[in-house]
Amino acid sequence: MAAAALLVAGPAATGAGAVPRIHFTDVISGPVRGGAGGLGAPITLFGTGFGEARGASVVTIGGVPVERYVLWGARAHNPALRVVVVQPGSRVRAGRIAVTVAGRTAVGPRFTPRPGRVLAVAPGGSDGGPCSLARPCASLQHVIDARARRGDRVLVRGGVYREGEVWLRAGGPPIAITRQPGEEPVFVNASRPLIAERDDVTVAGLGFRDGKSAGIPDTGLPGPRGVRLIDNAFSGTIGFSAVDSHGDGHLIAGNVCRVAGSTVGTQGHCFYVSYGRGVRVLDNVAEGATGYGIHVFDQQRAADDFPRVIRDLLIQGNRVGASRERSGMILAMGDEGGRGNRIDGVVVRGNRFAGSNHAGVVVGARVGRLRITGNTVGDNGRQGVNVADDPTIRDVVISANTIIQSPNRLCRSNCTWFAPAAVEVGARARQVVVAGNRLLGGGRVLRR
Repeated sequence: MAAAALLVAGPAATGAGAVPRIHFTDVISGPVRGGAGGLGAPITLFGTGFGEARGASVVTIGGVPVERYVLWGARAHNPALRVVVVQPGSRVRAGRIAVTVAGRTAVGPRFTPRPGRVLAVAPGGSDGGPCSLARPCASLQHVIDARARRGDRVLVRGGVYREGEVWLRAGGPPIAITRQPGEEPVFVNASRPLIAERDDVTVAGLGFRDGKSAGIPDTGLPGPRGVRLIDNAFSGTIGFSAVDSHGDGHLIAGNVCRVAGSTVGTQGHCFYVSYGRGVRVLDNVAEGATGYGIHVFDQQRAADDFPRVIRDLLIQGNRVGASRERSGMILAMGDEGGRGNRIDGVVVRGNRFAGSNHAGVVVGARVGRLRITGNTVGDNGRQGVNVADDPTIRDVVISANTIIQSPNRLCRSNCTWFAPAAVEVGARARQVVVAGNRLLGGGRVLRR
């Protein structure tokens, strides 16, 4: 199978007869009143097996049917996923979201009704207005600073937004910012990113072009908590990252970073995960970065820095590749000050890594309790998986993967760094198990 096909291929079929599955939703709480028709703010389900038309299919929350179906079966920004958009209605109480298709039911996250309003922003709006659906405001930052209260939903209408800084500052109320269903808002002013500094906020369905990025900043311990960055799309040329993550409990899901390189060379990555616990990186597409598609890394930032630890990280269902000068993903940690910086407990499962300059996955210093399982790693420039020759690497299991590594010409830069191999394990790395993998294309396991 060609590397490009491996990268874009999706999960199980989404047509008639497929088993429905809810991968995630954009929000897990919000208003069930107000909004269009008074039926509450829209909720988007991302998954597979929904079918392209609703027919007799039903969405319930806590066993109660939702009031309105806004969209059914449209493609998400990640084309491997389909979306269903509903308005809950005031009868809904807290409970699990479920979708039933042809008698088969998929159960998703829990949704909790919260007090809140539905606000709106549009390119043709006015910041002198009430930011309502009928009279939207013009700038997202104005809605955040002047209008939004705890539990509010901000719907962003389609069109181009040229405002610079968009900053959800720490200490502000939890809100959700999502696109108006079926519309495509795009932010293009790269002078400042969208900064999600506060806890429990959602940013979903937005477009970012030509260096505009979205991130969860480094604010020191404990860092922001519970940010949801979902179904956003990044294009053009990025800077240091499209998305960066610091802090605990974030969900980075369904985003598409399909870019044409970086203004900072190999320091530019699609998804950058730094210190924090319990972060989930699910069903994203990372393609075309000069550096890495997914960069799991941190290091000492100051002489009196705190210990930086990445712990209990899940990387699942992503499509990663075409990294121009590095590899699909790297996991490594710097600890220049000897403070105990480390990566401890990572599961890399069900991803596709294909078509990058060096390797599909690279494992570097200070990584422990790593499980790389059930992935497809297809024809990268030199290797499928590389485990560095470093004694701080420990307890790594590479199992049940399909690794396709044949002689090819994909490597264009610093090709002597890696010998041709399906898997290479450095001699000083400890407790590394390579077992039960399917090796195709003539690749071998190299230990040295």
